[in-house]
This record gives sequence, C-alpha cells and structure tokens, in this order.
Amino acid sequence: MFQNSEIVEEIDGLYKFANKLTRDQHDAEDLLQTTLTKALEKEQMFEEGTDLFRWTSKIMYNQFVSNYRRKVKFESKYDPEPVINKQSQ
Repeated sequence: MFQNSEIVEEIDGLYKFANKLTRDQHDAEDLLQTTLTKALEKEQMFEEGTDLFRWTSKIMYNQFVSNYRRKVKFESKYDPEPVINKQSQ
C-alpha cells in the first residue's frame, strides 16, 4: 500500500500525461480525477517496491483507452438535427 501523500506527489506528472493523451484540459482533469479515484479504490492491489507513477499511469492509460472505445462505439459521428428537422416539417 502507499500513503496518500505519495500519490499527491504524482499528481503533476499524471496531469501532464493526461494532457498528452486527451489533448484537452477538461478531459485531462476528468481523466486525472478518475485515475486517482481508481488508484485509491484499488490501493490494496499496489505492491510494495512498485513505481507509483508507473502504476497510476497504467491505470490512467487503461481508463483512457476504455473511454475512447466507448466513445467510438456509442457516439454518433453524424448530426441527427437535419433529419429530425426534416421529419417535423
């Protein structure tokens, strides 16, 4: 397990990594928050001697990939507004 103060020390590096992944400040902040939450929830899975930044950045990367796949699968690439407006006329 790790101390909360140790994870606080990793926040700046994780935020930079989130920015590189998302290329958007708000998405990076959301990704960072999700990562920190998951890391604290899974704290018992952290093995002593493991690099905390590498462990949390792996959580972040996996979360980013999951979010991306969900977005690609479920979000429409087309704007339905013209079709809806045409049908209502």
